[in-house]
Amino acid sequence: PLAVVVLSSRRARDLCWVLLAAFGLWLLAPVHEGVPPLDPLGVAYALGAAFCWAMYIVFGKRVCGLNGGHAAAWGMLAAALFTVPVGVAHAGGALLDSSVLLGGLAVAVLSSALPYTLEMAALAKLPQRVFGILVSAGPAFAALAGFVVLGEMLTFMQWLAIALVIVACGGAAATASRPS
Repeated sequence: PLAVVVLSSRRARDLCWVLLAAFGLWLLAPVHEGVPPLDPLGVAYALGAAFCWAMYIVFGKRVCGLNGGHAAAWGMLAAALFTVPVGVAHAGGALLDSSVLLGGLAVAVLSSALPYTLEMAALAKLPQRVFGILVSAGPAFAALAGFVVLGEMLTFMQWLAIALVIVACGGAAATASRPS
């Protein structure tokens, strides 16, 4: 997502926000002394996910103008066409159990349909360079969730990283050009 910002912006201040966010994310990443080396396959998956996020921003910006949340609905349909056959092949008839269906519906609404509908609404109003920096806050909020929900202890560097990412997000939003 930060590459989308770099490639879609012509302003130096956007690059400053990207660098600030990237530095904060680097401080959060497990690449420092005393941390076991990263698994190359895991890194490849992470890079693939980053590419998919970038494409989501670029193409989402193009389709977010569809009326009434149609972009999110079409996205959910496409996702279902890929995932339901895998689920049926793996679990078969167990998927038709009422508790599984109810749980699946809750997960679908709370983790996909609602967030993606809200993201499409945000993409319609925000430049993709601002949205790209806002998306970079995900790891910072995950670290905060680990602190609040799981009781994980954060180091000074992790708190600094979270602060840098939040300042980058706020700065990008505050200095974005206003639509005419």
